[in-house]
Amino acid sequence: MAKTITDLETWLLDEGDKLYRFLVYKRLFTPYEQNHAFMDESVYEDHHYSLCRIEQAIDLGSGEWLLGLRKVDELTGEDVDIIEYYRLSEIRLARFDKDNDARSDREQEAEDDTDEL
Repeated sequence: MAKTITDLETWLLDEGDKLYRFLVYKRLFTPYEQNHAFMDESVYEDHHYSLCRIEQAIDLGSGEWLLGLRKVDELTGEDVDIIEYYRLSEIRLARFDKDNDARSDREQEAEDDTDEL
């Protein structure tokens, strides 16, 4: 059965240590797009999901949240040295099981290497 969570704080406590991917919604449109003379099919700034972990969450009131997202290098799994901030309404947040499975595998390998020393 699905777990019912009624607020973001509870969700972050339960799921905040996972890896996520996000897309940023496009906010600026060309004059052609604004006049509906031409419509770009994209509603995102970039079609490539960025891998991240949620570092901070700030309640702005009225149901709006500011998330501090630390990008993660997709090849090495290492954290990038910058935190980017987005309103929750500005992004599409997704979790892919394969990202967290790969992370668990890397952590297990690192632990095994430490045990051998």
